[in-house]
Amino acid sequence: MKLIFFIIPVVVVGWIIGWVNVPGPSYQGLAKPAFNPPNWVFAPVWTALYVMIGAVGCRLWERAPDKGLRALWIAQLALNYAWSPAFFGAENPGLALLVISLLLATILA
Repeated sequence: MKLIFFIIPVVVVGWIIGWVNVPGPSYQGLAKPAFNPPNWVFAPVWTALYVMIGAVGCRLWERAPDKGLRALWIAQLALNYAWSPAFFGAENPGLALLVISLLLATILA
């Protein structure tokens, strides 16, 4: 039951951010590589990723009392949430690159 209480909020917030930050004309106008997936793939893939992030958060809270690890989990979640508003909402690739760089650092940590 605890697992559901972690996963649902993580996924719902991700969905809300996705609905509010829809790719606009600037994204549509970008030259994309041939391996760029079709748009319909993103929603199920991000939903699956957020489910996994929620599951990891639940496991972390149950088994690792280390507050540093919990802070890293919260930081990576916040940075995951921040990327779409930076890239799609603000249409600021530089800010999105900063966010994704910080996200990579938290994941590696």
